[in-house]
Amino acid sequence: MIDAGSVFDRIALLLGTTTDKAIAEALGVSPQAITNSRKRGAVPYDKICAFAENNSASLDYLLLGIERVSSPNEILDSVRDEVNFQLIREIPSRFGPKTSPNFREGVQAFSFVYNQICHIDDKATRHTSIRKAIGMYQLQNQAEFEAIVSNSEEEGAGKDVVLESLGKGKQKIIDKYGLDKDSSTVSQVFESSVGQVAGRDVINPSQKGNK
Repeated sequence: MIDAGSVFDRIALLLGTTTDKAIAEALGVSPQAITNSRKRGAVPYDKICAFAENNSASLDYLLLGIERVSSPNEILDSVRDEVNFQLIREIPSRFGPKTSPNFREGVQAFSFVYNQICHIDDKATRHTSIRKAIGMYQLQNQAEFEAIVSNSEEEGAGKDVVLESLGKGKQKIIDKYGLDKDSSTVSQVFESSVGQVAGRDVINPSQKGNK
């Protein structure tokens, strides 16, 4: 028997929320409908199917908690949800709907982080590693921006102020996420022997393995 509460909990994890109100909005029902479904154990299959289709989510995972593992490059549903949850919490400014200007940045952030931690089976270790990978992603962005400013033809106090600010920003990231001070790439912290996902795989997961 499918447990309605577990289904809603997995949707909440996918959405990065803890409230029935957010779940209700995503499914297009009232919060009271979610409360009633939890009490009665009734699963709104039509709404769940529509949600799965609109969010490229696996029905096996949403309804049964079963992950899809058909190839080394497959994006695991539970790991994807863990990464999304922490990314939304750590750098929410880079996330939004597919129509928003920052959607592509969100896809890039997800691909970057997921590729570093997808080989880690232990959930506790993976949780810590996701956070560190997010820090490395931000550090890499800071370093790239710093390089652009350094190589620009503009000279003067303004440039020095920007570089100083970027340097302080990098140090804050290093301190916040407990990173190696000399790290410049994630490969110095993580190693993965599995296939890598790209932005197109995140946007169109159904096309993976069909190249």
